[in-house]
Amino acid sequence: MSIFKIFRWAAALLCLLSFTQPSAAAPKDTFCPRLKAFVASVKPNEKREFEFQTSWGTGFKVPLKANGSTGPSLLEKRCVHNDYAPAKEVCDNLMYFGSVEFPGSNAMEAIMCLSPKTQFARRFQLQRIDAEFYRGTDDRGVSITVKLEEDSQLGAMVFRVAADGH
Repeated sequence: MSIFKIFRWAAALLCLLSFTQPSAAAPKDTFCPRLKAFVASVKPNEKREFEFQTSWGTGFKVPLKANGSTGPSLLEKRCVHNDYAPAKEVCDNLMYFGSVEFPGSNAMEAIMCLSPKTQFARRFQLQRIDAEFYRGTDDRGVSITVKLEEDSQLGAMVFRVAADGH
């Protein structure tokens, strides 16, 4: 084997490895830990929520303050956290990693995170859901609502998690 062929193979291998190795600077999907922190932050007699709004194949029909739609687009997303820091942490993750084309996967991931014994079959898809469950102890806990629904006035699918502290 000539030195030229060895060099080509080494270059190809190096190129392949550079595409398959995770970069130290690449962000990590931290949805579940952030979601658990959001739920745990809700105090007794307090209710907090966030909404991840997505539009696939069109633009939002209703602008959100200065962050409104720019018109027809392949996809749009925005997250409403109501200036609550733990909700903003979840929103930051959803804005980077959240699914726009398959918004049901965001709801399934939230349910599996907060109710670990709950699992969904491979290729299972949600189009809408309104699930309620409890997380915590008898003395201290949170009622959680995970909701996914279409908002035709907004022109979006809305994924919402609400936590009501007890």
